[in-house]
Amino acid sequence: MKKFLILTAIFALAFAGCDDPDDGDGNNKTTLQIINQSSKNVSNILWNSILFKEKIDDDSIFNGSWSSNTGNIYLSIFNNNTFSFIHSEQIAYFRTGEWTRNGSTLTIKTGHSRDSKATLISEDQIFLDYLIGDSSITISGIVYLNRIREPLKSGTSIKNTVNSGYSYIFFTFDTIAYRTIELVAVEINEDKTYVFTDYTVVVEVTNPSEPKTLGSL
Repeated sequence: MKKFLILTAIFALAFAGCDDPDDGDGNNKTTLQIINQSSKNVSNILWNSILFKEKIDDDSIFNGSWSSNTGNIYLSIFNNNTFSFIHSEQIAYFRTGEWTRNGSTLTIKTGHSRDSKATLISEDQIFLDYLIGDSSITISGIVYLNRIREPLKSGTSIKNTVNSGYSYIFFTFDTIAYRTIELVAVEINEDKTYVFTDYTVVVEVTNPSEPKTLGSL
């Protein structure tokens, strides 16, 4: 009996860790699309530990806006090989210039004795070694910056490949974390769609006893 229980536990763990089967071509056909038909823009959408975010091409992986955890440093990289840099703590300073890329390193030309460099850590984080300023003041330092992702705006949608399961949909609105009041289930090989409307019932993650509608937030 003891041996049977041990084997049962092993098989349970094995199946719990398995991904959904693919279609024979290495593609998982289980998907979840979230459509925002509400009047609110929602961010940081999470279902079953999967963060829903727009895919970024490698050619433009540096492009976009980045900020420090403290919120005092902002770096924006634009498509036309220009950038803007704001340091708001030591001095309200704004600088624009040019950049070039070599693999996972971005060289930012600021006109100083050395260039600033941004190194790609992941799709959502870079490490910045900066030297920037003008004739009156120069600022230097090293800092990790995190990508600022656009929210799921009203009238838009996002779709991810997922593993089957069930979970609440978590999101943030106006810096407060919410979740749906209902669990959302996705079956194996299902092409699931979930729609946010102004009448979707949600709760604050830290206060789940007071339901409210998404439109009322």
